Amino acid sequence: MAKTFALINSSLLRSKKLKGCDHNVKWAYLCAHLTPLSGFSGLFEYPLVMWAQDADIPYDEFGDVLAKLCEAGLIEYDKDDELLRIISFHRQRPPENASRAISLVADFTTLIPDHSPCGMMRLKAVAEFVVATIQRAQGWRPNSPDWPKLRDSFKPFLANLWKEYDDTFLDIMRAEITSVGKAAQAEIHSLFPVLEQVNHGTLSTPCPHPARTLDVDETRRREDENKDLDENKTMQISRFEPSESTLPVDRSDLPRIGKLAGQQSQSRGPLKSTLNSALVLSATAKARLGN
Repeated sequence: MAKTFALINSSLLRSKKLKGCDHNVKWAYLCAHLTPLSGFSGLFEYPLVMWAQDADIPYDEFGDVLAKLCEAGLIEYDKDDELLRIISFHRQRPPENASRAISLVADFTTLIPDHSPCGMMRLKAVAEFVVATIQRAQGWRPNSPDWPKLRDSFKPFLANLWKEYDDTFLDIMRAEITSVGKAAQAEIHSLFPVLEQVNHGTLSTPCPHPARTLDVDETRRREDENKDLDENKTMQISRFEPSESTLPVDRSDLPRIGKLAGQQSQSRGPLKSTLNSALVLSATAKARLGN
């Protein structure tokens, strides 16, 4: 379905890039926004013969107009595929809600993976769209139902692009993300964590059989904890381990009362006063008589 209207910011009249162009170049640029062949992705096929006709510029003169548009940084154009990308299209008018953003994700997803110059133009359009949309979404309410919808759509979309284009897509995203504030960058990193890892130089090739490892600080901390634990354990053992003086003693080997170690005890007989008593003398006499 052909586009029947266009959204153009009035700030376009104050564009420094556009002010430096002559009338024909400015009009050709506006025609790129107004043509029914365009859509809302800022990326579409626009044959030069039709573009020159829309701008009412002779075809043999339109080559110079196209060159000036590219030099001014207003567009990218691939002559082989006649593919046009309007630079800053999404920065000027990013999607206002999640539904519109999700619709554009679907449009970009239908593009066939391509590593040609046209493919790079598409990646730049995607990066600009994603970053501009997140920047615009910073004005949404934190509890807006559009936030989870947008995240659920963007996360797999970005992950699939990275799998397909690898570092090429990361480089384009890294260049585009510098155009927004820190809050938007933080949100993009949460949706596309690999981008932050690359920015900090921490991305590495995954091991096929990863093993859990610790960084240097964590290793030292654990070594100190184990050292303290061993010292505490040693102190507890030395404090509570019974010494030889506190061990139970086999009292059968101890000398009895009146007996010293290494000596035999001497039995004590009756006292002399007891032997000379009348009772003892009488008993002794009777025993002799009986014998």
